[in-house]
Amino acid sequence: RFHGAYYAVALSLAKITALGGDHRQAYLTFQEYFERLTTQEKWGKPLAALLGAFKAQLDFGVAAIGGKDSMSGSFMDLHVPPTLVSFAVAVEKASQVLSAHLNKADQAVVWLPVPVDAQHLPVAPAYLQQLDRVRDLHRAGQIAACATVHGSGLAVAISKMCFGEQLGFVFSETLSPSDLFRPQPAALLVA
Repeated sequence: RFHGAYYAVALSLAKITALGGDHRQAYLTFQEYFERLTTQEKWGKPLAALLGAFKAQLDFGVAAIGGKDSMSGSFMDLHVPPTLVSFAVAVEKASQVLSAHLNKADQAVVWLPVPVDAQHLPVAPAYLQQLDRVRDLHRAGQIAACATVHGSGLAVAISKMCFGEQLGFVFSETLSPSDLFRPQPAALLVA
C-alpha cells in the first residue's frame, strides 16, 4: 500500500510533465477507497497508503490540496480493493501542451526509467532532475511527443503512441522482453 501510494504521486507528476506542464507548479488531490475498518489489519491499509503518499509529497516537494475518502467500500461480503488515487493539476498555456502520439515515421523514442533505491522507491532528487530535463528539452522545442508508462509496460505505452497515425515501431535489440512488459509506473517515453 505504501509503495502504491508513493508511485501514484510519482505517476501524477510524470503525467503533468508528459503533457508539457511544470511538475514543480503542480498540486495534488487524492481519492481513497478502503473497506470498512473493523480490524487492526484493515486500519493498517489506509495508514500505509497515506504514509506513502505523505512521504512522496515531502520527497517531491508537492502538496495535496484536497481529496475525498471513501472508507465505506464494503457491502456485505464485498470489499473494494484498497486504493489511493492521485491526481495532479497545473496551469499551462495551451501552446505548451504536448501530445502523447507519434505523428510521423522514423521518430526515435527514448525510455526514461524511474531511478529506484534498494526499497524500490524512486530516488526523488534524480527523478525530479529527470522531470526537469524533460521540461527543459520541451521548452527548447526538442520534444515532439511524450508519454507515461503505466503498469502494462513499454510495449503497451509505445503501441498507444503509434495508434493515432497507424504507425509501427521497432524496439532496440538491447531491450529484453521482460523490459517491454514489466510494470514501470511513472517512467517516461520521449520522442
